[in-house]
Amino acid sequence: LIFLLIPPLFFSFVIRLAGNTVDALARASLLYAVLHLQSPLVVVLGHEKCGAVTAALQPDEALADAPGDIKTLVRNIQSK
Repeated sequence: LIFLLIPPLFFSFVIRLAGNTVDALARASLLYAVLHLQSPLVVVLGHEKCGAVTAALQPDEALADAPGDIKTLVRNIQSK
């Protein structure tokens, strides 16, 4: 989870990411908030027992029936 505060009203701009993986769209969203909306603060939050990371630690057979997008996410986490 990436949380940004946007002036002048300081509304929040939140980017949620499974497994704390950042792709091109998340990077672009972050850059937009910082450069265009001039966010003075970026907070990156994680948590314990992340389901996406737990899935990445399972044997390949455990995800045999998972949708392709979930498999892509898991492979991305496994490659880190």
